[in-house]
Amino acid sequence: MRLARTAGLALLAVLAAMMFGCAPKAEQAAPPPGAAAAPGEPSAPPSAPAAAEAKSQARSGDAAEAPRTIPRKIIYEGYVTLESDKVGDVLSQVAAVARRLGGYEGNMEQSAGDRQTASIVLRVPAEKFGALMTEIAKLGRVMSRRVEAKDVGEEWVDLEARIKTKRQEEERLLQLLDKAGGVSALLEVERELSRVRGEIEQAQGRLRFLGNQVDLSTVHVEVRSPAGVAPAATWRATTVIKSACQDFLVIGHAVLSLVIYVLVMLPYWLAFAGLVWWTRRRRRGSREPGL
Repeated sequence: MRLARTAGLALLAVLAAMMFGCAPKAEQAAPPPGAAAAPGEPSAPPSAPAAAEAKSQARSGDAAEAPRTIPRKIIYEGYVTLESDKVGDVLSQVAAVARRLGGYEGNMEQSAGDRQTASIVLRVPAEKFGALMTEIAKLGRVMSRRVEAKDVGEEWVDLEARIKTKRQEEERLLQLLDKAGGVSALLEVERELSRVRGEIEQAQGRLRFLGNQVDLSTVHVEVRSPAGVAPAATWRATTVIKSACQDFLVIGHAVLSLVIYVLVMLPYWLAFAGLVWWTRRRRRGSREPGL
């Protein structure tokens, strides 16, 4: 009986010791929020809101460090060759279409011969380039058609960056100009300032040129008459009247010149005629006594 009681007390003591030993471990397994992890122990994974915030910050940092996008700056240039029996009329219609679309005509050349040809250069707003090419194709038989597109966006960005850098250099030189002590230093700063300003003007001029080429597209049009077909002659009353007047003036000038020539030479002709008459009379008088 005493042995059974002793064994029961020992079993209760072991159970109590096990319960007290597990209590600190449970508390250590669930640390309070915000508590730092012990050295050597792996940190717990972040919660979902914290991970989302970290990703958004990383993306914003990448966007800030991303390079500036290059704008689309495209220069369009078209070449069209047409064939038509009425070269002059087609050329006039091509110029009229360009003006109707808000553009204008530039250099124009026309030649006539065995095969009549004409060429014209048109400038239209870039958004009207496709419409102009379509309208031109309707005015004659299209022999050839070519479109060239050149993207100058990279050069545009480089010019803007160069101008910005040169502006900063100009500001620094202006500050040095105020602080220059000697004449030689002053001349040196002014020489550098002049060089920088020249480069700025050159870059700005190139930028303006590219802007004009981007805003206004260029179309080269050539019109030819069919091979083996002579240019059609057009009859006009005004042309005939002008030709008749010119012929009348030519004939009148010729008659007037003849009259003036006769009047000027008349004394010589009279003297010659008088000499002939006198010679014949003298010969006739010398023959009469012998009869």
